[in-house]
Amino acid sequence: MRCKIAMILEVFAACAFSAAACAAVDPKTVFDNPPKDAHAGVWWHWMGSQVTKQGIEKDLDWFSRMGITSATIFGMADATVPWAKRIADVPTGGLRPYSDEWWRLVAFACREGARRGIDIGLHNCPGYTSTGGKWITPQLAMRQLVFAVKDPQKDVSTAPVAPFPVYNEDTGVFEKPAVPARRTDYRHIAVVRGVEVGHVPMGSFIQPADWDSFGLECDKMNPEAVSFHLDHVIAEWKKHLGADLRAAGLRHVLLDSYEAGTPTWTPRMREEFKARRGYDCLDFLPILGGYTNLYTVEECAKFKRDFDRTLRDLYRDVLFKIMHEKLSAEGLQFSCEPYSGPFSSKEVAPHIDRIMTEFWFDPLKKPSFRGRDGFNRFSAPGGGRHNIVEAEAFTSAAKWDETPAQLKACGDVAWLHGVNRFVLHSCVLQPWGDDVKPGVTMGRWGTHFGRNQTWAESGKAWFDYIARAQALLQWGRPSKEKLDAPFPQIARTDGERTLFFLVNDSDAEKPLALSRAGRWFDPVTGETGAAPAILAPRQSGFFESSAGADASAAKAPARGSEGMAIANWEPELGDWTESADDDLRYFSGTRTYRAVFDCAFPGKAAELELGKVLCATAGVRVNGRGLGIVWCAPWKVEIPAGVLKAEGNIVEIDVANVWRNRLVGDEREAPDVDFARAPYPGGDMMLAYPEWFAKGIASRPSKGRKCFSTWRHFTKDSALAPSGLVGPVSLKSVD
Repeated sequence: MRCKIAMILEVFAACAFSAAACAAVDPKTVFDNPPKDAHAGVWWHWMGSQVTKQGIEKDLDWFSRMGITSATIFGMADATVPWAKRIADVPTGGLRPYSDEWWRLVAFACREGARRGIDIGLHNCPGYTSTGGKWITPQLAMRQLVFAVKDPQKDVSTAPVAPFPVYNEDTGVFEKPAVPARRTDYRHIAVVRGVEVGHVPMGSFIQPADWDSFGLECDKMNPEAVSFHLDHVIAEWKKHLGADLRAAGLRHVLLDSYEAGTPTWTPRMREEFKARRGYDCLDFLPILGGYTNLYTVEECAKFKRDFDRTLRDLYRDVLFKIMHEKLSAEGLQFSCEPYSGPFSSKEVAPHIDRIMTEFWFDPLKKPSFRGRDGFNRFSAPGGGRHNIVEAEAFTSAAKWDETPAQLKACGDVAWLHGVNRFVLHSCVLQPWGDDVKPGVTMGRWGTHFGRNQTWAESGKAWFDYIARAQALLQWGRPSKEKLDAPFPQIARTDGERTLFFLVNDSDAEKPLALSRAGRWFDPVTGETGAAPAILAPRQSGFFESSAGADASAAKAPARGSEGMAIANWEPELGDWTESADDDLRYFSGTRTYRAVFDCAFPGKAAELELGKVLCATAGVRVNGRGLGIVWCAPWKVEIPAGVLKAEGNIVEIDVANVWRNRLVGDEREAPDVDFARAPYPGGDMMLAYPEWFAKGIASRPSKGRKCFSTWRHFTKDSALAPSGLVGPVSLKSVD
């Protein structure tokens, strides 16, 4: 992994960047006022028919409150289980994805996003992979070589060459639907060395799209097919959004991760191969069918290399080039995750405006970077155009138990790997009112972001952290200077000053022990000053080293009184899940702790240390003054001078935990929604919205249930997430 990271950073450092990116701007300027692209974006998954105008407005308002500056709309199936599945009886009046009514909601989202300063984008087709739809005929679909076919009706299988199954509404089962065109659209190429060679549609489908939107992938190597696809979708956008797409509020179009498989033919393959490789591929095609005994080992190896090289050339020069040209002509940015496909990430990058990678989140592990190799996961900036490397961030099969502190530990590592803008996976559109929580999910997939999270509002502190840190990670250009400090780190420079991002990736405190003067940026608090003497577990920050920096020693730990414990809390401190009271044991949400105390050092500045914290966030007030949201180590806040009194001080701490506990508690109650085991590990899928739901959540039959979700992760015996404030909470003066 280290050598891969070094290679990535070396490539970045060698690339030229725009003058704007390298301008000599004081890092504190962007740290205090992060630019728009430094803020997080989201993937806004619209799950099938579960879309309402009310939900769009509420989601956009939450994006605005959190400082989220971009949202990419995906038109999905009702559920992903893990692939496409429809939920019955959705109470939205028969709305179907990609219908005229659905497009009116997209247009509304674009207008409202623009009004709030949020860039709205679209995936280029239904689902999240890759480029296609119902409009792609078998003649324009991805093609596959077949051999020894005498009678297509007998010798060609209708089974598609597709990676994943879907719920086939025609048959009622999960399967890879038959493709009759594999037999009816057989095309003869030639008889080569006695073997019949032809080609048929692969049968690769877009995924995971609603059944009404389900269709074939277009041929990525055929200019006619790619142009037809893009012309079709652009015409649809203009029909529903307006002729000027940017004026309508649409800003970017996405090509998500490639999951369409590898084709082996395209109508112009023979001509393209000869032009690019200098010889006719015809006589060697049987090699691809396994007839290697007809050739020498050397011939087989050479032809396979040449054929693979031609595939990569055509993907680059057809799919990526045409997409960029057609989107640019409409004033739209082309956003893409160019990895793990029959193409070179490095070669296609120059055609991409917003380049993306992807990392997965597991609270117990370091982030997982998917793809064939580390380099492809962080596609090299092309032609000096990519100072920003976005990431589909925190993809997972999470279970409503994620916290900002866990996300920070994962995200910090992703930043060390070269990412400098998070696009969160996933923010599922929540169509219903605030009484329906946690609400709609993307099946079993995605870390759960959005307005229905237990820490949706207090999580603003984490979003601010992201914006401040990414502002500095986008400042200047990558550098290979290394700071003499025992921490994983990366550096950026403008030629005069250098910023080091340092991460304590352990669960123990570690001394920072810097040997040079400089300025410390703490993206958690937003403060700048002297560097701390130690870094708390999982703490991170930025150190600026420059000739002009003020000479300042490391900031020593706060000194003063020995401190005092604050007692007499209401409610008592402790882990809620150990309570005999089921209402507390299975509680999810925010509870407020309150204590009254006298102080031996009134008027002085002080630190309030929370001790052991089992929560997502903790908002602290002392004598009515808000001191901020604490959400990661070190779990403490500073109390300014003049706040503390000699007697009768009041401290209040609003502690938010996660949804997991209440969801487990609900499973102890009588069921009132029908679920079935999903055809893949990870939980149960909701089969239909219950009849009572349309009347309102207050009318539900199972009165003890407090949650409603389209996916069931837990049973009544599932483990609970430790929650609450354990303490001890202590106070000490600061000299």
